[in-house]
Amino acid sequence: RSISRLNKALRDVLRLGGVFHTGVEVCGIEWSYGYCEEQRSGVFSSRPRQCPVHVYRESVYLGDCGLGALEIKSMLKLLRREWMGPDYDLLRKNCNNFTTVFSNALGLGDIPKW
Repeated sequence: RSISRLNKALRDVLRLGGVFHTGVEVCGIEWSYGYCEEQRSGVFSSRPRQCPVHVYRESVYLGDCGLGALEIKSMLKLLRREWMGPDYDLLRKNCNNFTTVFSNALGLGDIPKW
């Protein structure tokens, strides 16, 4: 709730971006990255626009990647190794960084910069 108020003030009053969670939907699954204490990957999936710990705001179409499910699964297997949950950092290694890397790996370019 406090993040939502902060984002509203940043957007409406200061005309700046805000603090946003991002994910990439591919093959009907939304993928993102977040913190966890256990020494395991922070890459996780959810139903599109249904991540239980974030408030959905909008979707931005990035294009069709043209890759098959097996190619995407292999890509995510590699990314899971690189994106460990304890390595999460709000400013340096977060969901926005992950979705940019994943989107580029899919051949779709960077996510929008707000």
